[in-house]
Amino acid sequence: MPLSTAAAQHVQPCFTAERRVSEQVEAAATVEELVAIDLQAAFAAELEAVKAGNETPA
Repeated sequence: MPLSTAAAQHVQPCFTAERRVSEQVEAAATVEELVAIDLQAAFAAELEAVKAGNETPA
């Protein structure tokens, strides 16, 4: 049970961070805005924000 709890506590924030980065990509109005998004950095920042409690995981 502890392993499944740990996995869920890791995976759900990842899905939330992925959704938030996806929303940034979808909001890009131009190719330049899209290219300007550093996907790795954006994901890392969003994951950290989720883990810090700045958003309840979806």
